[in-house]
Amino acid sequence: MASVFKRGRWIDADGRKCMKDTPGAKWVESRFYTVQVNVDGRKRRIKGYTDKAASEQMGAKLERAKAQGAEGLEDPFKAHRNRRLCEHVADWIAELRQLGRDEIYVGLCESRMARLISECDWKTFSNITADSFIRWRDTATITMGHTAKDGGKILRMGARTQNHYLETVRAFCKWSIKRKRLAAHPLADVIPVETTGHLRRQRRALTQTEIAALLDAVHARHQLAYRIILGTGLRRDELRQLRWGDVKLDAPMPCIQLRAETTKGKRGEVNDNDVVRILRYFHTAQDWQNKLG
Repeated sequence: MASVFKRGRWIDADGRKCMKDTPGAKWVESRFYTVQVNVDGRKRRIKGYTDKAASEQMGAKLERAKAQGAEGLEDPFKAHRNRRLCEHVADWIAELRQLGRDEIYVGLCESRMARLISECDWKTFSNITADSFIRWRDTATITMGHTAKDGGKILRMGARTQNHYLETVRAFCKWSIKRKRLAAHPLADVIPVETTGHLRRQRRALTQTEIAALLDAVHARHQLAYRIILGTGLRRDELRQLRWGDVKLDAPMPCIQLRAETTKGKRGEVNDNDVVRILRYFHTAQDWQNKLG
């Protein structure tokens, strides 16, 4: 915390500065208070005001400024404050790819941040504000079907999509804080839009008739993959990375043991949804391999 005190000096009978033990020496306080703050482990003294309360307020302001990295004090964010926001986003996207995040997820993060930077006019970190995001969210639109040039239908952005944009920019801000590029989260207080009762498209399972029609329309060489996905609920990438060792045909309850690195949540899972029925269809691993071939 900042401290406020008055400095002074010893003077002799002629009013000149002298040592404490000089005969006739007298201690004279300064008219101004001194404000002392700690900067990077060192004490820094700044001239205050003649009024103590005003000097204390100055000390409090300097403490806040130090925490926010301004006013010429220790500034861990100085190197990033005036850097273009798109450069920070590029660094974030590069790190996501380095960490092995799903490419679809990375692509969505990149496109969403690019749109927000353009339409909210965010040039640097200082431009990211709750008000600017909320104004954008209130007027954001999407194009259904084709592009606007091709006559696609322009609609107001749905509540769920608005929340996806909020989640993306929040993730970017949290990364920036962790990397010591941003002092505080500018959108921490923004509340997600209510989605209950505002879903534009209700999800549901396919009926047996629709499943049959889908399989009839699929090329014969791809039907096996479709049948496995429909029967087990595996994601496309989980199926793509499936190995023979993951399929436990001889277990008391035949199942598919998903490896942690192949699942979305990065957790090993056992999938036994209708797997017995599927395995009965293929009979043995050798028969399965022959069908795949």
